[in-house]
Amino acid sequence: MDMCADKPIFTPDKVNAKPFFRASRWFRSLEVLFALVLTATSMFMFQNHGGQSLNWTYPYTSGAANLELDLQWKISVSDFATASALDAKDLRSYRFQRTTDTVPYSINNYGYVLVALVARTLFGFTGDINALVLLQCVTHLVVVLVVWSLVLQHTLQRWLFLGLYACNPLVVHVVTFPFYYFWTCLPAMVFLLFVMGRSRPSVPVLLFGNAALLLSVLIRPTVVLLVVLASICGVFKAKPGASRTVSIAATVVLTIGIFMISAGQRNSPFHTMYVGLGAYPNQVGVNVLADEEGYHYFKQQSGIEIQTAVIGGNYSDPEIRSAYFGCLRNRYIDIVRSEPWLVMRNALFNGCQAFGIGYSVQYPIVSAISGVIGLAVIIVLVLRHLWLQALAIGAYSVTYIWYYPPIPAYHFGAFLITVVALVFTCTQGRFSGRLAKGMRSIRQTQQ
Repeated sequence: MDMCADKPIFTPDKVNAKPFFRASRWFRSLEVLFALVLTATSMFMFQNHGGQSLNWTYPYTSGAANLELDLQWKISVSDFATASALDAKDLRSYRFQRTTDTVPYSINNYGYVLVALVARTLFGFTGDINALVLLQCVTHLVVVLVVWSLVLQHTLQRWLFLGLYACNPLVVHVVTFPFYYFWTCLPAMVFLLFVMGRSRPSVPVLLFGNAALLLSVLIRPTVVLLVVLASICGVFKAKPGASRTVSIAATVVLTIGIFMISAGQRNSPFHTMYVGLGAYPNQVGVNVLADEEGYHYFKQQSGIEIQTAVIGGNYSDPEIRSAYFGCLRNRYIDIVRSEPWLVMRNALFNGCQAFGIGYSVQYPIVSAISGVIGLAVIIVLVLRHLWLQALAIGAYSVTYIWYYPPIPAYHFGAFLITVVALVFTCTQGRFSGRLAKGMRSIRQTQQ
């Protein structure tokens, strides 16, 4: 018997229970339209007016403005001075300039440059940073539409998803934040489509899904394990024959692409690993979860002050960066040797919160509550045999939670999987049976 039947795989059989409500096609279309309007309204009402500092956004916006056919990442020297003189509001509506005085840049991950280029091309008339926000809002609507139409089973699930994810102010806060954190939802969406989709993916869906997975790694390499898991699930979900052959070929191409991306990585994790120790009380001198903790320690040891200005700062100097990361690496290894339980404790706390609502920098009590919620979610997923969903959340987060807490920006993609898994859990089994029975009783009484 084919292990990939026409029902969603890796989910309880009761997922395919009869829907609570039946609606005509025109009503369903109206329902979808209303859901998208509500989502768009929430993005307008709860939009995030903040953003990363210019030092971190400029490489992407200027890189997109100066991108040529060779796709080399170069940023303008003179335009940085112009942009630095703008206030926050004017900066969002500023159109970054193509100039001849460019310098190469390679510190961060390349993928968001391509996102900035697409945003600039489609919505550049609003300003490059506003264009990024607008593109992310449009993509959020697409993600909601895909999950609503192709993954969720019935009306109750869809409206729970709308409230818990699509219109959730905490989710919208990241959606409308102009940085690459939002795009970690792409591999989560593809995973849900391949694993919990209501039908087998077609060849175009398989190709689009794997292309989105590869782009996800280019934007945010920490999603690599979830990307691999999603692509493999696509192979099993595809129909035997041409679709499965295409899926296998796409997975092979994806794997080659991941190796090529990994070969070009020059970043060191030791800054993040050292700073991550400040997420919880400790006796090793990392007082808070902030980048300045690393810069301060390096200055104590070397006398060199790290300057992160993208033009003119010493952080982009290869020798300074090598010395900086080497200094933090040595210190982190010393801490692991002298305080192994500290590192293990942090990893345990982070792991629990990864299944909850993440880590709160400002409110420790929220982090504690998140950990309790995470433990409950783990238990629920295990009891309901949602093994792949639990594995996906773990695969998403295991690349960093052993040294850094799951702050919402880092952990954004996992929220989509968690919400959908919980929505399925809460609307299946005894609960759904009782609700369906109650609805039938109401209809009979009305008749």
